[in-house]
Amino acid sequence: MFGKLMKYELKATYKWYLIISGVLAILAIFAGLLASSVITGAASYTADTTYTIVGIVVLVIFAGYIGLTLTNYIIIIRRFYNNIFGREGYLTWTLPTSSHTVLLAKATSALIWSIFCFISLVLSLVIFLGVIGLSQQQNIFEVLGLLLERIGGPLFWQTLFFQLLATISGILMLYCAISLGQLFINHRVVMAFVFGFILWVVLSIIGRMFPTVELTSLSYLSSGYYDTLSDVLAVNFIPAYIYELVKIVAMYFTVHYVTKFKLNLQ
Repeated sequence: MFGKLMKYELKATYKWYLIISGVLAILAIFAGLLASSVITGAASYTADTTYTIVGIVVLVIFAGYIGLTLTNYIIIIRRFYNNIFGREGYLTWTLPTSSHTVLLAKATSALIWSIFCFISLVLSLVIFLGVIGLSQQQNIFEVLGLLLERIGGPLFWQTLFFQLLATISGILMLYCAISLGQLFINHRVVMAFVFGFILWVVLSIIGRMFPTVELTSLSYLSSGYYDTLSDVLAVNFIPAYIYELVKIVAMYFTVHYVTKFKLNLQ
């Protein structure tokens, strides 16, 4: 049943993600062409023209990022609310499966699309830089390869794993806020926003009180050299992993408790 639910979730939402990622790629090409025109024609442009073009490039990139991010959040929220607590919930909770399966299917599909959005953003950045590189007859992939080598493998992969956990906890925070909002008879949507704000504030304060990523500079200056950023910084991700895992477990079982014992469909 988990596979069928996943297939249904992905099939119901894939068109929106393909459309927005395609728009983002087009915006990246457009921004790259504008940036290339500034680089190649900087000598002939006035200062005002250069500033205007650079402003447009920044605006296009920012609009693409915000558009993709907001679309992802809106789809995640609407799919969860409508399928779990809305009218579609009557069908969802009559399926011959457990509440764990339903929630895991929702969270997994949301995670898959969030990863897809992240990959789309990275590819758009590569396209943007690639267009500029072509105008300058430079291989952008060689530059990116040198950058990754300079960062270092351990730091790169640990950061990716941390972002994966943070993405999962972020999705469950949305689910948790929506679920807690359903405990009220009236103004459920408003209360969901209130709980979302409260969770965001509280978790932000806790994160600041107990630093989840500790950066410690090594004494590399005395040696006079270093190979990668991983050699420069000793990064302790263990507190961050523990903090995110605690949030994931706590919010998941909160959502499960509400959907299993306090479910009140509209």
